Amino acid sequence: MGMKNPFMLKTVIGNTTFSLKADPGESFLVRDVWIVSPSANYVNLKIDRTLVGYFRCGGTLGSHLNMHRGRAQHSHSLELAAGAAITATNHQQITNSGGSASGLYVANSGTTDGDGTRALDMSRSGEQSALTLLGLLGSQGLFAGYPVAEGQTFVIDGVKDSDSIVMVQYEVHDAEDMSGDMPNGSHASEYTFVNYGNCGASIQATADNLFSTPKNPAEFHDFPYGKVVPPNYEITLLGILGSTFAPKENDGTDYSYTKYLKMVKQRETLFDEDRNGILFIARNTSSKANNDMIAEGWSPIGNYTDEDAKPPFLFPAPLVFLPGDELNIYVTLEIGSSGQALAIDEHEIGLITTVRRAA
Repeated sequence: MGMKNPFMLKTVIGNTTFSLKADPGESFLVRDVWIVSPSANYVNLKIDRTLVGYFRCGGTLGSHLNMHRGRAQHSHSLELAAGAAITATNHQQITNSGGSASGLYVANSGTTDGDGTRALDMSRSGEQSALTLLGLLGSQGLFAGYPVAEGQTFVIDGVKDSDSIVMVQYEVHDAEDMSGDMPNGSHASEYTFVNYGNCGASIQATADNLFSTPKNPAEFHDFPYGKVVPPNYEITLLGILGSTFAPKENDGTDYSYTKYLKMVKQRETLFDEDRNGILFIARNTSSKANNDMIAEGWSPIGNYTDEDAKPPFLFPAPLVFLPGDELNIYVTLEIGSSGQALAIDEHEIGLITTVRRAA
């Protein structure tokens, strides 16, 4: 028994489903997965036909399997200096980073238009780490990897496209080192995953809005989104993923933004004796350059995506739930006048979860 190679990569570019098969005499341990330009916002990770992982890889709040760029953050601005009037034959309106026309114009004596600023590049996070969420959890001892036994195939399904890139980091082991009943394996009694959930519809109420609807496929447990822990299972929550949010529709009069994220267990509000919950405040009553304001607020909770570089909020001690236990999670909004709606994809959270099945 032993490791043959501690670091291997396999990359698939283009419209081909990723697959990695452990040939006779070897087994694999998958450590990290990167996905670029997927055809869908969620991806299935499988060992043979068993679904072992499900991750957001695109969409409004960003990807948990993003391949972070290496370019340093930067932007270019246009400074308009005072001066005498000039004679111009054309006036081009300046477009802001959100793609909307601003109130500023450039005058010139020619007819050429074009890009005068790259401010749009600043609307996405720069580069905080080479690790995805999977890699981050692995580095902190919270994710053991996906064991691929001899003869099994690791498959990444549902995201192939002409421009897509999928890359997997894995270890090569002797055949007897990995088996399907190990944690996160195809027949595992213990596995770790991200459990995504939302409030079931757009939200626009100052009152607590309950996260009641799971996003994950049926192969994963629904708890705590409207369900209790099922019999013969123990569910442990390791941390939470989310982004403070204020929608681009905020106009200074009618506005909404996230304020608190509240977790209630047996009528006790966790982490706050004032019963408000964890600070999750965006506090942007007007939009900036027609952009949604993602992770521009203040909170210990982050999403660790290309849109929100802040790491997830890992609980000081794991929260353990036994059969029949219930947990309610709410997001509290601040509303001005009629408010604005936060769509399902704009208020989604993820719970870093470990499930154990009784023997």
